[in-house]
Amino acid sequence: MVRDVKRYGIGVCVERLAPGMKAGAVIEEGNIVCVDASGYAVEAGEAADLRPVGRACETKDNSAGQDGAERINCEPGTYLLQNSSGADVVTMADFLKDVFFVNGGRVAKTSGGGKRSVAGKMMGLDGGRVAVSIGPR
Repeated sequence: MVRDVKRYGIGVCVERLAPGMKAGAVIEEGNIVCVDASGYAVEAGEAADLRPVGRACETKDNSAGQDGAERINCEPGTYLLQNSSGADVVTMADFLKDVFFVNGGRVAKTSGGGKRSVAGKMMGLDGGRVAVSIGPR
């Protein structure tokens, strides 16, 4: 479980989204939520068809439900995620460029040959972590 995604910067998020969850999905509070190609919410991970929504405000379990049986409250915003390593490390040269999900708490500079989805825009570096603007803007 990631559960260490922290909001970056100052300000109150007045925007909340509540997408329906994918059948079988379990999403932990604090992890990054995406919707897949079907439009249903899943935890962020390495997949080519994800669209970022925001940080989960609660833990929800739809493991026994159908698509959309549960909804999950999410907050778009700028969050600190772990940086990748090696050739995929995000640097200040990537400021305002797209970065890509390695998993729900880590981003990389590249799409990994097209197998990773865009996490959001790189907004800065803070203590080795990457500030990423996530969600619709």
